[in-house]
Amino acid sequence: MLSIEVRLDKSTASGPPTYASGQNPTFNVILRNSGTGNCLFDVSGRGVVVTVTPVGAGSAVWTSATCAGTKDMRVLGPGDGYTEPVKWNRQQSVAGCPSMPPTAGSGAYAVVAAASGVNSASVQFTLQ
Repeated sequence: MLSIEVRLDKSTASGPPTYASGQNPTFNVILRNSGTGNCLFDVSGRGVVVTVTPVGAGSAVWTSATCAGTKDMRVLGPGDGYTEPVKWNRQQSVAGCPSMPPTAGSGAYAVVAAASGVNSASVQFTLQ
């Protein structure tokens, strides 16, 4: 069994955190093996897919699966956890991986992570 969680590198006591212009969010993706045996996971951007979507819109602006590198296989024993910091520079995902993709605009966004058919809860944040 796998559990997955996303935590932002910022938090606030009231509402979603805000990233000022020039600040880029880091999504700490936490995987935990809640099973009784060892599990092998690909923790690359293709194995653990992080997706950013504008709040209220259905289309993602960025996903770690686009332009992801090679596999990064890790073994998690029973009860073991693994945290993968995923930095997002506000660039949008574009097929073909151009060197200068457009950047996401200001507004409210939600981030989720998925791995091995398990999805994290959605976490909201704001870009200025």
